[in-house]
Amino acid sequence: MGVQLNESQGTSVESLVYKPLAKGDLRRAILDSLGRNDKIQSQELSKRLAILSPMDPLPYEVALTVAIDAGEETDANHFAERTLVLQPRSLPARLHLLRVSSRDLKPQQIFKQYERLIELRSLDEQLLSEALVGVFREANDWSPLIRYLEGDPPSGGSIVDQMLAEDQFPVGFNDVMRRYPSKQAAYLRRVFAELGFEAAKSNWHSISDSIEQDQTIVFNPTFQFRSEPPPFNWSIHYDRAEIQSVGGLFISLSGVRDQLIARQIIAAPQGEYRLDTELLGGLPKSTAVLEWRLYCGEEKAPLLRSEMTFGGSPQKQFFMFPVSIPDAGCAYQVLELHARAGKEPMSSRIEVLSVSLDEVVFEGPR
Repeated sequence: MGVQLNESQGTSVESLVYKPLAKGDLRRAILDSLGRNDKIQSQELSKRLAILSPMDPLPYEVALTVAIDAGEETDANHFAERTLVLQPRSLPARLHLLRVSSRDLKPQQIFKQYERLIELRSLDEQLLSEALVGVFREANDWSPLIRYLEGDPPSGGSIVDQMLAEDQFPVGFNDVMRRYPSKQAAYLRRVFAELGFEAAKSNWHSISDSIEQDQTIVFNPTFQFRSEPPPFNWSIHYDRAEIQSVGGLFISLSGVRDQLIARQIIAAPQGEYRLDTELLGGLPKSTAVLEWRLYCGEEKAPLLRSEMTFGGSPQKQFFMFPVSIPDAGCAYQVLELHARAGKEPMSSRIEVLSVSLDEVVFEGPR
């Protein structure tokens, strides 16, 4: 008869000698000895477990740990591969093979282990992606990672997030961004901040598919669902505003606070213009005020601040405001739609059907 183990007795090597079928206790004792960094006991217990349960991967994971600590890489590689035969989800084995392939810069093996670790969900995806990006940063060779991202891997978005935080974008990164629409706005914001309007607009053209981008000064003037990202398409900043499937920007106003609703960067040459807006709804001034604001982007100088209010009953209304674009310090402009609180706040529903900025041409005497 074997000696029965209980909490008061604890688990020890001696007690396990007399209980050959206590696999669960044996595994717990191995893990406990590893936690105490008692390698001698963990190796001894692992040998017993290997005899008791030849298909258990834990003895190989222990041998892997010991080999790594001893600097025996050949043995460590062998035990890692053997562990994965028995348990493809082994975290220690995957991490070891990722480390070795990263050190030796073997992209195929790096990406294989990275993908398996992502699938395991045992480690934070952001940390794994950060480590992966670090491998190619240290190697000063981004080309394998660029090619990998062009294949649309499942975790590509996480890798792109890490690369967006790099000091410099690698060669070919602009082409990669075409495949990640949800990351394009963040990419263009950084290009705009670091390299300016022209570089951001050029990159916007290169990652967008539209062939009609510059037919109007205000892009997407009727608020359609489009794939082109901000800042040269509309960005919506108000959680109760949305572009509708048939076009138009629907806004539900509370009239309680001031709110930025929509924003776009445009580039109107020097001259005289008219800002035209078509609205549908009812918006008495006492409840809320819609307002277009136009700034010179470089100087942040205000060019226009217009109010749009009309009767309480739903109706279609047109608004026209003159705008002058100066010839200096105003290579691009920022167009924003704001809502201001009214004196008697109440809920209002408005639809902006269209907005355009059209040059006014003055004909001289004949």
